Amino acid sequence: MSSPLVLRITAPLVGVSLLLLGLGAFTAWYVHVMQQQATELLSQGIAIVEASHNVENQLRDLRTRLNKFVISGNYEHLQTADQLTAIIEQSLTATECLDLTPTSQATLLEIHRTYTLFADEFHQTLEKSPASERPRVILRLVDDLITRELIARAASYRESQEQRVAEASQRSQMIADRVSLTLLMLVTCGAIGGLIAGVGVAKSVQRSIVELNIPVHAAAGALNEVVGPVSVSTRGSIEGIRGSLDEMARQVATTVERLQDSQRESLRSEQLAAIGQLAAGLAHEIRNPLTAMKTIVQLARNQGGAAALNDKDVEILDEEITRLNDHVQIFLDYARPPNPRRQQVNLCDVIQRTVQLTTRRAEQQGITIRTSLPDHPVVTTADPDLLQQVVLNLVLNAIDAQPGGGDIELKLMEPPAETETGKIQIEFLDAGPGFRTESPEHLFDPFFSTKESGTGLGLAISRRIIEQHGGTITASNRPTGGARFTIEIPRDS
Repeated sequence: MSSPLVLRITAPLVGVSLLLLGLGAFTAWYVHVMQQQATELLSQGIAIVEASHNVENQLRDLRTRLNKFVISGNYEHLQTADQLTAIIEQSLTATECLDLTPTSQATLLEIHRTYTLFADEFHQTLEKSPASERPRVILRLVDDLITRELIARAASYRESQEQRVAEASQRSQMIADRVSLTLLMLVTCGAIGGLIAGVGVAKSVQRSIVELNIPVHAAAGALNEVVGPVSVSTRGSIEGIRGSLDEMARQVATTVERLQDSQRESLRSEQLAAIGQLAAGLAHEIRNPLTAMKTIVQLARNQGGAAALNDKDVEILDEEITRLNDHVQIFLDYARPPNPRRQQVNLCDVIQRTVQLTTRRAEQQGITIRTSLPDHPVVTTADPDLLQQVVLNLVLNAIDAQPGGGDIELKLMEPPAETETGKIQIEFLDAGPGFRTESPEHLFDPFFSTKESGTGLGLAISRRIIEQHGGTITASNRPTGGARFTIEIPRDS
């Protein structure tokens, strides 16, 4: 292609490109400004709607807690309501800082004023009113201020903010329509410019093909060192380069297969190492009972056979056989985890049943077991036997940690009823010496035990059971002394 022809193609191409560049720059600036304004309005509106939702939900939660106190007389609900008053005060202040429009400010100030009136009367009731009069006074506050005034105004304010967000969304849609029209114009101009640029592109593609041969040859040379010779076409055409790249792709696939085989062998080695560790642990735990049994048998043989065995020897043999069977069963439980048989379970019943099973042993060591449970069932979907095993294991560990007596406390806490997500939490608190290890997470490692007679599998099995139910189990030292184990499982696992 002659130079004058290239020049004639290049000149209009440069002109069209500059025109499109200027038009594109203007469009980008316009779209940016309009979109930024719309985004700021939407973001502010959404933040205000979320804040208003939060205030309304907190007011409804406050009303629920107070109604529960009036019905049940349980002062825990009153304490929770007292804590909510400070939270609602903060939420109202935060909402006022977000929404600075005059109309909204007036509405928020009226809500805040009414809430301050309620909070003052509520705290005066807690401090000065007789206990017998509190339900009646609180019921009046709920009906007169919370339901009729605060919740109604908060709902009205939230609806007005949602309307503002809807209007901002409509404006954003209008901007999007304008952007679409502008883009359509750009596409049309681009198509015309593309027709003009065709000849120039064809010439540049040919040059690019020649230049592309250089890195393809370099890549093939590097691949030769890994998988062997790779043939590369030297023709300056797309077909030649495509054939070369196909050959390189096949060689790369071969290399990937080799890497996958290597990874599988590595995984198998890790599995065999784990089996070796399990076998070593099992042999260590079995050796002690067998040594005791062998010693008794040898003494009996030296003293005249089975007739030389007394009741104490038989009792020791029975204890060691039982201990040996327990160790083998623990290792089997670890090696073959059971599949959970899920059903509706009341966690309060699981904890109370565990306390009944361990109370006698705890009392023998001077240990008091206390529970803090909700006054209603806490239900989840789980295997009751497996959960019972975990709870029992943690309580027995807490008992073993306090041979000289002490306290054990079990707490069951659930997320608020109005939340769709959240996890049930069970805490195990003891007054023992705590953990000497710097990282309590090591307690859940297989074969790690702080007890001389422990197998180091109880906590490992417990963690696996909890994880099978979609939960977590953690350990930590209490600031005041002792250990804390915390289980978290989904409300409906």
